[in-house]
Amino acid sequence: MCIICVEFKKGNLKLGDAVRNYGELKESLPIEHQKEVEEKLFNNFPFYPSQHGEYSFSDEFWEFTGFGD
Repeated sequence: MCIICVEFKKGNLKLGDAVRNYGELKESLPIEHQKEVEEKLFNNFPFYPSQHGEYSFSDEFWEFTGFGD
């Protein structure tokens, strides 16, 4: 496991920092581990509108997120 995985698993690395660090280290990681890291990190984002299906990028979605008119 790489340092990103270790520290993220321990809770010492926030999601945003882990994604930024991954961007910096991506080229030095084997392809197989890149896929593992991407799966761990990008499946941890708290909200994907398309996953939940209850919101789309309509006016309702933007109002829910606080960016509505």
